[in-house]
Amino acid sequence: MTEPSAQQSDSVADQDWRSLTANIRRWGQALGFQEVGVAGTDLAIEEARMLEWLAAGRHGAMDYMARHGATRARPAELVPGTIRVITARMNYRPPAARASNDVLGEPDKAFIARYALGRDYHLVLRRKLQHLADRIRAKIGDFGYRVFTDSAPVLEVALAAKSGLGWQGKHTLLLTRDAGSWFFLGEIYTDLPLPVSTPEASRSAWDDLVDDGAFSPAALDAVPAEFATSPRWTAALAKSAGVQGETWLHALMLGLAALNEGRAKDAADLYERSVTLKPTWLGYRQLALGAATHDTAEQHYLSAWSISDAPPELADEMGLPVDYGLLII
Repeated sequence: MTEPSAQQSDSVADQDWRSLTANIRRWGQALGFQEVGVAGTDLAIEEARMLEWLAAGRHGAMDYMARHGATRARPAELVPGTIRVITARMNYRPPAARASNDVLGEPDKAFIARYALGRDYHLVLRRKLQHLADRIRAKIGDFGYRVFTDSAPVLEVALAAKSGLGWQGKHTLLLTRDAGSWFFLGEIYTDLPLPVSTPEASRSAWDDLVDDGAFSPAALDAVPAEFATSPRWTAALAKSAGVQGETWLHALMLGLAALNEGRAKDAADLYERSVTLKPTWLGYRQLALGAATHDTAEQHYLSAWSISDAPPELADEMGLPVDYGLLII
């Protein structure tokens, strides 16, 4: 770590850390980073997962993952004095780059990975992160720091997620809504007591379903029990509906959770409650799936099909033509 000088203490002690953090974000964006955040150094949960992953041998031939042990999850051991990590992401997909499938469809042309279309990102990001550190030093005087870009044992995805840059997807990479995973990450380990950023909640198909109203049978089937019973999302749904307490979607979510836990009777009761609160194709569709007889299932499907926004997939589920509702009139 670059060590602070002796005369630095008074300048640092007088800092407005929140204002400095806002400036760091602004300076980072001016340098070409799409987002800049600040994370704390407590990675105990991530460390336990990493050690379990290593013990199971899931790192394969990547011996370097085990070589540094828990140091990867302990920033202050890697760089003594570290209490915060400034994280930054920079998109790497060139706007003018041709679609991958277009290039792959031309056998006479070589395909270059999207991240490799520009200059060596190690050099680019490290230089920009150093410029950011220089800008901070110009503002407050000397301080302790060290810059990293894939150059040391750092849990960069976990740190980026903790600093609000995105969330970790099932493919283990960091995800954002606007750039997917098409970006590089870099870090500045520092001894500055900057206020930490708020992490972004992990997302699932159900998040997008709620946010975008993109209801579909496939999305409903993907809802995990732990998400369906989340108090945070229950409250968010109630607020979005303009009411306090139970809503039709709340009842539906609890029904999905009950079904995932093997409580079919409770699930059916909750679906009935949902369609009582508001008749929706989603509620009737779930009732149809859990019906004891074909006739009862057909009745629920017909109720679902009568809802104006019912999707064509409902007919597909029973092997019926899309105009099924018209055939029985």
